[in-house]
Amino acid sequence: MAKFSVRKVTVQTEDGTDMAIIYSMMSELHADIIGRRLKESCLSAKQQEKVVSQIIQNLKMRERDGIIK
Repeated sequence: MAKFSVRKVTVQTEDGTDMAIIYSMMSELHADIIGRRLKESCLSAKQQEKVVSQIIQNLKMRERDGIIK
């Protein structure tokens, strides 16, 4: 079975939807995906820790640059 990589997610909401809830759900989804991929990888615990550290560093840089909030 081929693996597909999702690059973009579109969320349609009604007026008055609390976007904080949507953002929270998306963050939880991303954390679940990252966790699952790390468990399926052949990386050592130290390597997995480095991957997570790099993800956090990347997110902080994107937030600082105004790409994400």
